[in-house]
Amino acid sequence: PSEHFLARRFGDPDNLEKIKQHALSNYKQFWDNPNAILGKLIDEHMWGDKLPNTLGTPESIASITPEMLKDFHDKYYSPHGATLVIVGDLSGIH
Repeated sequence: PSEHFLARRFGDPDNLEKIKQHALSNYKQFWDNPNAILGKLIDEHMWGDKLPNTLGTPESIASITPEMLKDFHDKYYSPHGATLVIVGDLSGIH
């Protein structure tokens, strides 16, 4: 199932390029926002090296390949550890 989703979403080089450009745009917007920069500096001061770089860099974003996305998806997206929660009045269900 993940291969089908990933092929549709990221297999098309044009679509992957659009996603990369969107990520780069978000990266640039972040660094143009003084409040975001202050928040990042505070986090770095509080957490030091333990804080992951979730933004990446322009170079790391540009280097993303469909294979990297598939590997990430296969590693982190699975039904293991998922919880199904049903809420509401279930008295009418037999």
